[in-house]
Amino acid sequence: MRRSSARHASCATVAQSSLADFVANLEASGYFVKPVEITNSEEEKANQSDLIKFTVKATFEMPGAKKPAAP
Repeated sequence: MRRSSARHASCATVAQSSLADFVANLEASGYFVKPVEITNSEEEKANQSDLIKFTVKATFEMPGAKKPAAP
């Protein structure tokens, strides 16, 4: 039986490169189906620096889970 579910997570970072690294690490972990999507991102000022708030959508899947046969 394949168990998977799409999840959304809201996060924040101070650098675009951190956002890209985060998504790449989720995809490389083996626990998320590719692609992990950035569904929203926006920049705002926070204490003299820019803060990037973002939401990602990812589908969790246990490593090695068998996919159901195509009909």
